[in-house]
Amino acid sequence: MIDTLKLADDVVNISAPYFVGCSVLGQESSKVIVLRCAISIGPDSFSSDTHPHPGNDLLRGNLKNPIQDHVLSTHDSSLLNLFLLISFANLKKYRYHYWFAYSAFVAKPAWEIANSWSPASNYFSPNSLPAIQAALSSQPAPLPFFLVHDDKVTPVEDFKSFFTSVPSEDQIVAFIAPSTAPASPLATP
Repeated sequence: MIDTLKLADDVVNISAPYFVGCSVLGQESSKVIVLRCAISIGPDSFSSDTHPHPGNDLLRGNLKNPIQDHVLSTHDSSLLNLFLLISFANLKKYRYHYWFAYSAFVAKPAWEIANSWSPASNYFSPNSLPAIQAALSSQPAPLPFFLVHDDKVTPVEDFKSFFTSVPSEDQIVAFIAPSTAPASPLATP
């Protein structure tokens, strides 16, 4: 259904079956297997005639994607940096659980690496990388993702005007590396 809705801003009614936890006896091992309770959102969650399985409950909610409308109307990409944090504390067992959801870039068709990952220094002159860093530092606000051409940097909102006369193979969309691990291609200077 998400393929159909894409980034539509309409509120969509959804339902999710809540499966009650239980214990069953394993057929082969004769050991008790605990099946945890779960909430599941599947293809039938978008149907108005969804019914719960016997012994389970049906939760109802809404799906709304406010990001596209905001970005398109204000040309402000800051909402692309949102994340969701869900936390749970089991105080009896002193266990804390945190689940994070982040936005992710998805290219269609998918990008492919022609040969292998290589450092940015293979694509920019020795003077370009410090100039790009200086251009980023001089921005009025930090740019988590940005456009690069030669030594110039601009926010992604300026895509059309910035790349007007730049061939597509020279158009660079860059973003701050999420990893500092030396093996990460995004962390390689």
